[in-house]
Amino acid sequence: ARREASKSERRVWTANKGDDMGLIAATMTGERIRISMASVLSLAKAVCDRDPRTAAQRNSDAVFALLNQVPFDCACDDPRTCTAPVATTAGVPGTAVVPVKTQTVV
Repeated sequence: ARREASKSERRVWTANKGDDMGLIAATMTGERIRISMASVLSLAKAVCDRDPRTAAQRNSDAVFALLNQVPFDCACDDPRTCTAPVATTAGVPGTAVVPVKTQTVV
């Protein structure tokens, strides 16, 4: 009963963090959080060793790319020698394909 009550309270919200920055947050089931974070982390790691962003910055950029269905690119200084994997889906170049392993525990 508590889980169902908690599930009925799920939501998304934003907050102004100042300096032209904001926060977007969501509440959802633990399973969906794990799946979502696995997608974010997998995509954020799909860069070459020369990407200058921190892991936290790549994670933020990956969330934006996933939410808005836009390409997530390596930010290295020379795309001609970039070794980051690039995947496509449905014939649309630059669309990230993020495989996620899931496990349901009952």
